[in-house]
Amino acid sequence: MYTHERAQVVGLAKPYFMMAFDDTFSKSAEQEMMAFISQHDSLAKSKWYFASDYCLDNPDKKHSVVAFSLFPYLLGLDTFKALMDANIPQDYKETFSPSETQAKLLANIPAFHVAVVFPKDFTISGDPAKEHSTMVSILEAYVLMLKKWIDADEVGMAETYQKREKEMVRLLKNMKCRPDEAWTSPSGKHVVAMRNALVITNLFASLAWRLLRQSPNALFGWIPDRDAIMRWPNAKVKGIVHDIAADYIHIHRQNEGCAFDPSRYIAYLPDEQGSLWYDYINRIPDYVAGMVSQMDLETGEVPDRLVALRDEFVADNHHLVIVKIRSWNEAARIVANKKESVSS
Repeated sequence: MYTHERAQVVGLAKPYFMMAFDDTFSKSAEQEMMAFISQHDSLAKSKWYFASDYCLDNPDKKHSVVAFSLFPYLLGLDTFKALMDANIPQDYKETFSPSETQAKLLANIPAFHVAVVFPKDFTISGDPAKEHSTMVSILEAYVLMLKKWIDADEVGMAETYQKREKEMVRLLKNMKCRPDEAWTSPSGKHVVAMRNALVITNLFASLAWRLLRQSPNALFGWIPDRDAIMRWPNAKVKGIVHDIAADYIHIHRQNEGCAFDPSRYIAYLPDEQGSLWYDYINRIPDYVAGMVSQMDLETGEVPDRLVALRDEFVADNHHLVIVKIRSWNEAARIVANKKESVSS
């Protein structure tokens, strides 16, 4: 369902930019992703995990970027941690100039990366003045969908959906502000958070759905970066973003005529303080997001300190896909090589 209108819609609406993303991704990137999954699925015994990192609304970056890295469960976690700690012990922002050796290691770790680039002024609705009403419409339709799921109780999750419905109704109340305050008032902050949550959950669900198409019995998890988005709307209500993502996956599977077993999806919530136990895994999409956020997508130029990372990790890497969302309804794949980047 692609809709932004205030119609009587029952469902979790997919923003228009996802139609542009899916159309672009399906042309060549999907085949590359499916081939990667097919190559590793039996070795991983259908166990996979996504790691993610984001660079959103950062005035110091050229672009906003959402990055996902999909890993087959091949390396034991202790082995993986030892490898990363010995060779890439720091996050992207703490590594001023990644070495050629580090870049080659990133390129050779079995993973499939997707970086989605957004303009700084991106809005889900295509019009900042309509962003508030768009978020409200999506949430209202979502609540109606949950009510129908509760009544039908086809998968024995009525109690779970009842809790989720209460969370969404509470969130709707938090978003009640004048449209002209949608970006500045305390309530309006939820509009920005909702936009970011919809961006991330839609992209994650789209990739997870493709994983399930290729590996229907996959057991998979999502280990996100510790970001305010994952704790939104507040510390007392944890997991809303994971809930939305799971429901988008469920809708994808319904549209395909396939069942989605929620127990196959493991949602990890980052601890609010202290070190993340999976920080070493998240360093990888962190490098993807950090690199792409600094790249000139027309020329392929990067700051001198990132040339090795571009040439050895990003360039000509068929396991790293860059999709640029040009506007709320247009996207293009960016093909990077050592000299230039070209839209396709």
